Amino acid sequence: MLRYDTNIWYSVLKAGNEILKPNGIICFNDVSMKIEIKDKSYEEFIPIYMNNNVKKYILEDNDSNTLKYIIPFCCANSIMKCPRKNCYSQFSIDVIYKDKNNNLGHYNSLVDYKIFLKNGEIFNNIQKQLKNHNCTDTCIYDKRQCLCIVK
Repeated sequence: MLRYDTNIWYSVLKAGNEILKPNGIICFNDVSMKIEIKDKSYEEFIPIYMNNNVKKYILEDNDSNTLKYIIPFCCANSIMKCPRKNCYSQFSIDVIYKDKNNNLGHYNSLVDYKIFLKNGEIFNNIQKQLKNHNCTDTCIYDKRQCLCIVK
């Protein structure tokens, strides 16, 4: 879908804000790889589009936007303070599999994820944890990833 609509995550957040019940959850998870966008002559990393869509949604936040970015904690806390346009969080997941000869193998899959929660009792409890979570005010940029560092 991203090849045809670079605002897909923004659209999902706007729709989720309208249709989710209190304490409803949206989770985004995508691979950290480049993608060629239709009608563009360059490739960009998928999580950069996701992060910029989230920033766009948060910038428009008002009393009618009740869907809040909560996890990863530090990135949720600092996303609007980060001045980098090409920033994103990246996590490594060790994938274990069996090949056709039943031998075990593994590889690291690089992903970015974000979790959003609609206002409600659960959000109020998590918000207290977010306020008490010691995160730096900005992220440290290291190669392609934005690292949210705990103090």
